[in-house]
Amino acid sequence: LISTVDYSLEITNNGPITSGAQATIHASLRMENDTDTANLFHFNWIYAPLILIEKSEQHFDSVINVTSEFPGTYPISVWVTHRNCWLCRPVARNVTMLHVTEFITGNLTIAQIEDSRFVTRGSSSSMGSVTRISFCLHDPSNYFKSASFVYNWDLGDGVYQITKEPFVYCNCSALGNRTVHLKVIAEWEQAGSILHERETVQKTGDFTTALDLL
Repeated sequence: LISTVDYSLEITNNGPITSGAQATIHASLRMENDTDTANLFHFNWIYAPLILIEKSEQHFDSVINVTSEFPGTYPISVWVTHRNCWLCRPVARNVTMLHVTEFITGNLTIAQIEDSRFVTRGSSSSMGSVTRISFCLHDPSNYFKSASFVYNWDLGDGVYQITKEPFVYCNCSALGNRTVHLKVIAEWEQAGSILHERETVQKTGDFTTALDLL
């Protein structure tokens, strides 16, 4: 009897990322109808023009960390072969797309305070209630760990606020729909091109969400 093994290869990335930050791409091989778990496999990656920072491999899984200073959408592909048979056909292959942007990445969320608790309600909130609008930074590699942030809020009703915290409270009192705009500014120092000199780096991001008052 000839036993057939079905392979599937899952590949994920934690993008989008801002240029200069690191992204993690994870590939995992799955097998069906295979009773021999001693098989060894090799993961072959294609990630150019991204720069490889680190690579690790464990039996059925492989992880790479990559970075890029240039914005764009980059395909990252991987195929898996038996480790002792480099010329054999791949048992599985897959591809993922990594989005790199020059801007800060994240998203806005809206929560309403009910009985001293925050209740997330998508884009809707009750009139007269206290609503918290929060910005959640997407920074899986801690690229912004030494940055200071300033948040410029336009609450859509003629109210503007500048905060150092990633949230504002809104006591909404008028029915209808409004659009909340946020501009995030991150600034930090890093080693400059001249020895012993420091240079200031700044990145920005613009975010929008709808707020429906019921």
